[in-house]
Amino acid sequence: MAAQTPFDLFQARMRSIDKRRLLKPMGDSEVVDVATRVYQNLAGPMLRQSLLPMVFCYAAIVQVTAFVIPFIFQTHTTALAGQVAEVMLGVGVALLVSMPLFVLGVGYTMAVCGRLAADFVMGEEPDEARAVELAKKATPKMMRLIGDILLRTAGPLLLGVVFMTVSAVVGQAGGETVSVLSGFLAVTAFILSVVAVPWALYSYALAPTAMVFEGVDGKTARHRSRLLMKKYPFHGGANSALGIVWVIILVVSVALLAGFTTLVGVIAATPFYQNLSFAGTGGQVLRTMVEMLPTLLTCWLVVPLYATTTAVLYFDRRVRIEAFDIRTLTEDIQHADRRSILLS
Repeated sequence: MAAQTPFDLFQARMRSIDKRRLLKPMGDSEVVDVATRVYQNLAGPMLRQSLLPMVFCYAAIVQVTAFVIPFIFQTHTTALAGQVAEVMLGVGVALLVSMPLFVLGVGYTMAVCGRLAADFVMGEEPDEARAVELAKKATPKMMRLIGDILLRTAGPLLLGVVFMTVSAVVGQAGGETVSVLSGFLAVTAFILSVVAVPWALYSYALAPTAMVFEGVDGKTARHRSRLLMKKYPFHGGANSALGIVWVIILVVSVALLAGFTTLVGVIAATPFYQNLSFAGTGGQVLRTMVEMLPTLLTCWLVVPLYATTTAVLYFDRRVRIEAFDIRTLTEDIQHADRRSILLS
């Protein structure tokens, strides 16, 4: 084999540097463009690895739709104690069964897709097997993180449901003052949830990627996300970029949901499907499963896209705030062989 010339070494060095080309400050639209490119290149492994986790989410949604909501909003008894028991049973099933299934599906998907997207942005060859291995190790921590974010997001809403239930129960028992006060607190909690939901989703948007890429625990990941999302003197916050991401995700979700719903409508027009309403509990569950198929397909396509976009935004913020690109290139030079160093 012929000895490498200085020009060959120089070209090899440039290729090693060029692999970090995505580590740079990006505009809001560029974040979306890069994320779309990453998703297009990694759609195969991402969708392959996220299908089963999304089935867990689908099972949770079907469970809530078929069993939890009827217990909360439809009473099967005239006794006050029975009505309260039905509501508590529905909330308990949602928190103890449905929520863990949903969190498991979302957590694993965010972990494996975030890892694959991070490798691509870093200029490394995405390794599906390694991403799966790391995602499995990170899934317990990721579940706690996603569950914590969901509780922070839905906390005021859950309090509103509790106060609303107390208001109804006490009102029927004759305690008008307590009933009015509980109703006021319920309305206040519902109003607070309008603020809490976007605040939590914004503040902790980068926490899953931080956990996967940095290997930190949930508390540290949340802290890292808040630091990266906040506004600094020479760098604005990420509100505009994340706002664009949310709008695009919403538009894509609505379009996919509408398209899949139209396709499922063909099934709904069949006599077999229409007769499911008269087939007892099993028929109702099967009917709900068919109705929720568009949600399954939409989540299967959109959740990996969201994980990819937040991963790209994570690196953009680290480059802007922490000079992550310079640090990475410095480490590349320090780990280069002697002949490459002489060319720098």
